[in-house]
Amino acid sequence: MKEDYQERGRDLADRLSVAAQAQREIVACREAAVAAAAPPTLRGRLWRGFESPQSSTWALVFYYVTGFFIAVSVLTNVVETVSCGVEDPASADGRSLSCGERFDVELFCLDTACVIIFTAEYIVRLYAAPNRIRQAQTAGTSLRQLMWLCGRVPDLQSGGCEFESQPGLLRTKVYSAFHPSEVGK
Repeated sequence: MKEDYQERGRDLADRLSVAAQAQREIVACREAAVAAAAPPTLRGRLWRGFESPQSSTWALVFYYVTGFFIAVSVLTNVVETVSCGVEDPASADGRSLSCGERFDVELFCLDTACVIIFTAEYIVRLYAAPNRIRQAQTAGTSLRQLMWLCGRVPDLQSGGCEFESQPGLLRTKVYSAFHPSEVGK
């Protein structure tokens, strides 16, 4: 009997130590979960929103607004090349004006507004990126930088769009509007 009593006492002590250890592990897990659920930094929230637009409402809105302006930019570039059906009064051979020539100022302003929005998006993406150097070296980023330098500096110098004489710059401008690295996700 005495041995049974001692044996049960040891079993009870073992069970209590196992229960105490389990309780300590549960408390440690809860503390770790609370620490992990701490609100991330602004950069972390921005990056999560860019990489996963479904993560929050603002990210989804930003995703769709950016997509809308990409469509506006592409449409603007297409409309610049389409004939408007109006004859050029300065042309002796009856050549018709393209919409880019007819609505030069309006399309230039619309396209410039899109470029400003894309530039702001690029700056915010660069700020939020965990590795900014790698983000700055991506293909889409390099294409945007090339487009801005090759496409906008001549625009600003001449006061208008002179892409008809520089077809390579027009192609760069059109390709850059698609934002290949971010929107296709």
